[in-house]
Amino acid sequence: MPTAKAYKNYAFCTKSVNGGWTNFGSWSECTKTCGTGTQSRNRTCTNPAPQYGGANCAGDAEESRDCNTQPCPIDGGWSSFGSYSECSKACGKGLQTKTRTCTNPAPKYGGADCTGNAEERKYCNYQSCWNAVKRGVSITHDLETSSFYLKTNSRVGSNQVAKVYFLDSAGRDAGGIVFAFTKPPQYHVRLCDGPGRTNYPTAFPSKNGKVWKITMTRSGSNTWLEVLCNNEKILNLRVSSSTCKFSSWKGVWSRSVSKIKFPSDDSASDFYSTNDPY
Repeated sequence: MPTAKAYKNYAFCTKSVNGGWTNFGSWSECTKTCGTGTQSRNRTCTNPAPQYGGANCAGDAEESRDCNTQPCPIDGGWSSFGSYSECSKACGKGLQTKTRTCTNPAPKYGGADCTGNAEERKYCNYQSCWNAVKRGVSITHDLETSSFYLKTNSRVGSNQVAKVYFLDSAGRDAGGIVFAFTKPPQYHVRLCDGPGRTNYPTAFPSKNGKVWKITMTRSGSNTWLEVLCNNEKILNLRVSSSTCKFSSWKGVWSRSVSKIKFPSDDSASDFYSTNDPY
């Protein structure tokens, strides 16, 4: 029968068992939903576990990898508003605008657009465009640069007269227009140094409170004079800038109209404007 010592020696003769890895488990959830996260999976040194002095498993018990590498959506953000624009009108209530852009940052990768308005507006230059006519006084205004507006409130048939005379920068006579509120109403146009010509409009607006828009333009060797009454064209004359070849007129039309005069015998003109009042 073996002795105790013999049994002890037998234990030291047992064969050692080296450790072995199990299969890797499933990948964990990604740490990010976008923008590159990580996920990992693990295994254990239990297939078999090391025994009797056997070697541990070689290698790593965990491995990782990148995941959800697609860029994250970037929602748009507004830039600061810029400065207000110039007022759209010099008088008579204009508008100013300022804008901003959805570029701070710009939306990317399916991100949301900016919410709100890209433009803000405010009113400006509330003051009236109309100035009271002072009869017998001339005002400086370059008729070839912008139109001239005259407001009259005379009734048709009252026999009142509105007059606008043209002057050059030196104050020399350059013609004019007379609006006579007679029956029928008529206007009298005089350019250059000739006697002028009386015209009878075919569509003279009958509404009281008339606004006359007078515009002068040059095109090549010709000068055009256009008159509108309450936005209805009643006159469009062409005259040569060198010899005034219109009907029997004589003289020279070469000076720029830079002043307008309201003669003292004007009985119908109430207000004028050198800016578009509308």
